[in-house]
Amino acid sequence: MTREFNAEVTKEAATGDADDSGSTDTDGSSDSAAAGSAQAASSSATWEPPDYAKVRVWRLPHPLPGSQHPFKYSLVLVYKGECVLRYDNERGKGDHRHLGDDEHPLRFVSLVQLLNDFDREIGRWRLEHGHIDH
Repeated sequence: MTREFNAEVTKEAATGDADDSGSTDTDGSSDSAAAGSAQAASSSATWEPPDYAKVRVWRLPHPLPGSQHPFKYSLVLVYKGECVLRYDNERGKGDHRHLGDDEHPLRFVSLVQLLNDFDREIGRWRLEHGHIDH
């Protein structure tokens, strides 16, 4: 993932210039809860199939309960069909991240910062697990 990728997703989510379609991913998350009047932006990066990262961001008319911002998001890193890293905000739970089986609160500063943090954490995970991009 690159800063250009992050800037594209950020611009689309902020302006609503993206498609809004419901689907379910390998990580088990569904975007149908955010569908309706929400505007969506989505993009993905693939390394050695089936390993990939996917970013989905919706701009909602109102914040979800537990969040202080108008975004619903699901940012996932999938390795060998298993979600190994996920940033999301669920209704009532607020912003949090999953690393393996562990879940921790996440401080949302801005959409750009969220995407940069996720990008940085993907790089760290891939380095720690011997998956260095060439």
